[in-house]
Amino acid sequence: MTQKALGRSHRNGLTVMELLRMFPDDATSEKWFEDLHWAYGRFCPDCGNTTTVAVASRKPMPYRCRDCRNHFSVRKGMVMPTSKLGLQKWAVAIYMMTTGIMGTSSMKLYREVGVRQATDCS
Repeated sequence: MTQKALGRSHRNGLTVMELLRMFPDDATSEKWFEDLHWAYGRFCPDCGNTTTVAVASRKPMPYRCRDCRNHFSVRKGMVMPTSKLGLQKWAVAIYMMTTGIMGTSSMKLYREVGVRQATDCS
């Protein structure tokens, strides 16, 4: 006998309030992305070396590789390297896109996240 797919009522997910508590600001969202992207330790996206240091004076690129001397952030090597959107908006948009049963339209992201429909994501 074939099993039918579960409907919406059987899905476990987050409420909007839980999602906003999980990502209250860009700093918390950045920490979440770092933990996710660098689960086995921070590495340089250019050369792959793990000898990196945090540079406090460089806000957009807070890390530097000791070997190739390039500066980088958690955005580099992901889908949002040049985006000016905050990481909180990215986290909420990614959650909406990955949990929607029928996908998520650009108009829904426009209304829910508060970005223009034509926002460049690359």
